[in-house]
Amino acid sequence: MIKKKASPPATKKDVEKAVNASHTGLQAAMQTMKQEIFHYFDLKTEVLMHDYRDAFNDRTSQHSDQIQNHEQRLRRVEKNIGLVA
Repeated sequence: MIKKKASPPATKKDVEKAVNASHTGLQAAMQTMKQEIFHYFDLKTEVLMHDYRDAFNDRTSQHSDQIQNHEQRLRRVEKNIGLVA
């Protein structure tokens, strides 16, 4: 059996270096994820605002058409009963 030479045990300083390196990498990854999430929500908000604006404009247009139709009907009724010259 061949014995492998054991590496020296890690010192407190070695452990701190490893933790700090890991911490720095983790912070960078979390910052990147944060930026991606904010970008995703910005896009979703923009899409929703666009959809709501279009829906509101469509509904407003429908109401305008209905009002125009009612005005035409009222003019015809007024003309038929003699209220308008």
